[in-house]
Amino acid sequence: MACSRRARRALSFFLSMVAASSLLLPQGVHAQGTGTGPLEITLVGQPVWREPHQPLNIKVSISNPGAEAVTGFGLRVGVYSRARSRSALHENFDAAPGNELEAFSRPYPDQVLDPGESKTFVIDDEVETLGTPTLSSDGGVYPLTLTVYDLRSGDFLDWVTTSLIYYPADPDVRLHLVTIVPINDTPSMGPDGTFTVPSPASPALEDAALPDGWLSGEIQA
Repeated sequence: MACSRRARRALSFFLSMVAASSLLLPQGVHAQGTGTGPLEITLVGQPVWREPHQPLNIKVSISNPGAEAVTGFGLRVGVYSRARSRSALHENFDAAPGNELEAFSRPYPDQVLDPGESKTFVIDDEVETLGTPTLSSDGGVYPLTLTVYDLRSGDFLDWVTTSLIYYPADPDVRLHLVTIVPINDTPSMGPDGTFTVPSPASPALEDAALPDGWLSGEIQA
């Protein structure tokens, strides 16, 4: 039994690392919904993984591409059961919201989005608010759907699905593997041999190296 439990923990850690690697890719990071409502939701950023009692700290952008102002909407966060394979993870990416195991909502009745306007919101509830991840002592990868909905009708306007990597504790057995992430960026060395940041643009690599950037999170892992 002990060996079997260690093997399950090792497998869970491996799946988490695979999912973490996919989070670093510019394509395939998440699945965007096909809602036809007046608002659109976009995933702006999230931590590489979460531990018990940590805030989700997921940033989303809500935009109004229409010609009329929109007053009031809600954000819904739903979590599916732990993904045990890559194919199962992508099946949840293709699913519409409403069938998650657990979900919670945050209404914003007074928020106004003018035509063409977008606002960023941070979902900072603790991971325990989702319920499901805390039921698994081994942790793992949980598909997470973020939905913007109409407060009056409850209709889902748009959604995006990503991955929540949850570690309840450090794994007992660590696999002997190394995650390799190719880094490609436009050289910014000036004629004098110094590296400069083009103005007003900012290289993507510089953003990645910030405290909340994906590269910093990968190095800490």
